[in-house]
Amino acid sequence: MRTYSHAVLSWAAARRVVPSEARPALLAAAGATLPDVPAGLGGAILALRRRRWFARGEFSRDVCGRRRFSGPDAALHSLLPVSAALALYGLALGYGARRLDRRGAGLTFLLGWAGHALTDALTHGGDARPLLWPVSRWRFESPVSYWERGRHGRAFALAEHALLVLAVAPGKRIGAR
Repeated sequence: MRTYSHAVLSWAAARRVVPSEARPALLAAAGATLPDVPAGLGGAILALRRRRWFARGEFSRDVCGRRRFSGPDAALHSLLPVSAALALYGLALGYGARRLDRRGAGLTFLLGWAGHALTDALTHGGDARPLLWPVSRWRFESPVSYWERGRHGRAFALAEHALLVLAVAPGKRIGAR
């Protein structure tokens, strides 16, 4: 799934759950964007060095495959760090930290991040990242890819953008009467 789709869908989900608060929705979008920050920065650095844009295959090889960017990229796309962060968040709430996050902003940030990691696990084929990094380098190559034509990329892109339109369309809020 594309980075902007992660952000918009997380924002829309948080807005529907907590319609009166804008901050949790923005933090959910930020959390959903976080895993793609290393690749985005790496791509920008390489594009500036080369003084040109480059194709997706070059991007995957030259940005995600380089050590400088692959560690942070793998860490932020792995299910282990975000699961640990959610567990620590739960422990902190159990020890009385609820007053520090009364509006659930931290939780929505972490859920946006977790949603990105889970969605990418299901929508990345040949460019899949290790799901359990740093414990394992095993990658699940999904039969569906958000961009690869041989893995239904065009149909996925249409469905993804239709979902974006539905997500931002005005509608009934959860719990509204």
